[in-house]
Amino acid sequence: MPLRLAPALGFLALCALLGGCASDALENSPRDAQQLIDTETVRVIATNPTFIEGESGAGVPVGGLVGGLVGSAFGGGTGKIFTVLAGGIVGAALGSEVSRNVTTEPATEYLLERGDGSRITVIQPEQPAIASGTVAILQTRPDGWARVAPYRG
Repeated sequence: MPLRLAPALGFLALCALLGGCASDALENSPRDAQQLIDTETVRVIATNPTFIEGESGAGVPVGGLVGGLVGSAFGGGTGKIFTVLAGGIVGAALGSEVSRNVTTEPATEYLLERGDGSRITVIQPEQPAIASGTVAILQTRPDGWARVAPYRG
């Protein structure tokens, strides 16, 4: 019976992981309301495609559970304890890797030049790229949050 549950649990875990992947860096969240956000115009010096690595999140416990369930279908006596533990360890490692790969997202690294000539780098989830040499908006908050947006002035 536990072996029949493994595919269903794996499918549910995958759905949960995929559900948290959607984001749009240029949308405002409720946290942005009534916050002081400094805004300045900057020039985009260069862009570089990159990735924002995801986190293992729910992959470790879900993978461990599924691996343990699969391991319980093998062995007997004290051997069954070993197969459950081994299945749980292997499942947790695989779950961590799958979760990390599923939550890794493409991003853009922007090298920006401020009005005073200083330069800053911002990495954000991939959006339609802002071309090098163009003017953009840099928004920052005191907590370190930053984003680059097209200038529409």
